[in-house]
Amino acid sequence: RIQDLNSLKSALRLYYNDNQSYPIGDGSCSSVLSDLADDYFPGIESFNCDYISADGDSFVATIQLESDSGTSSVESQENCGLTASEKVYAVCAN
Repeated sequence: RIQDLNSLKSALRLYYNDNQSYPIGDGSCSSVLSDLADDYFPGIESFNCDYISADGDSFVATIQLESDSGTSSVESQENCGLTASEKVYAVCAN
């Protein structure tokens, strides 16, 4: 799950490079997959995570983990300015 979310982050950065903004979304990652699927994240039809980008200048995506990943999940959330929660991993635009 962590690798999938990091792949999504890479796809979003490529999208940003081409479009000068991130896809707008407030909720599920599936809401932005149509913007990414063919050119940036091929082969992915469904991805169960949360995605927020209100202005297109930044984004935060989180995924629920099946088990705790230790300090990496807490560090990922803090890096994105989130309050740490158990079994959650986050990626963001920074």
